[in-house]
Amino acid sequence: VGIAIGLSAVLQNTENITIRDTSIESTKSALVVGQSQSRHVVCERLNIYGAKYCINTRDYGQLGGNCPSIFGGNFGGAKWLFKVTSVGGTPVIDGLYAESFLAIGQIAGGQGKDGYVFTSCSFTFGNTPAGKGAMNAHLINTGLLAFHGCQFGTALSNAEPMRFANASGYLSFRSCHIGSNSPDQAPIFYVT
Repeated sequence: VGIAIGLSAVLQNTENITIRDTSIESTKSALVVGQSQSRHVVCERLNIYGAKYCINTRDYGQLGGNCPSIFGGNFGGAKWLFKVTSVGGTPVIDGLYAESFLAIGQIAGGQGKDGYVFTSCSFTFGNTPAGKGAMNAHLINTGLLAFHGCQFGTALSNAEPMRFANASGYLSFRSCHIGSNSPDQAPIFYVT
């Protein structure tokens, strides 16, 4: 774990935390939030490379921490960007640039009017490693999730379609660009 917040079994106010101008490399989970009382955790210009999970609020502590808000950052070389839930507030992810990763991940919860809001983010999915099967889903959503002005694409050599699974959640796209770098430049994007 790169940074851990609120892993105690006792609920306590591990809140009002700002992580600024920080880089985390080569770890299983780069940023972990372990309890629902960890409110108002904000990341500014957070860079993560080489993690299984960049942001994880579901595997540590009380297994239900709040997703932090992220303002600017660069995530890459990861399996999943997010494995998160949020029970309070509206996590905002603004201006995140991500490339060479396998999946946005699992998004759950989100109790605000908009739930999770991703604004002006860029996602370039990497190739599935040789010898591995294609991803079942590049996003599994069971929360309230809105993408505004985001870009979605694949690596130059990746012909694998982008698959988003909306499992009992709310998923919206507004003013987004969905493209592909496949030889025929045809968008390859599925929402189920």
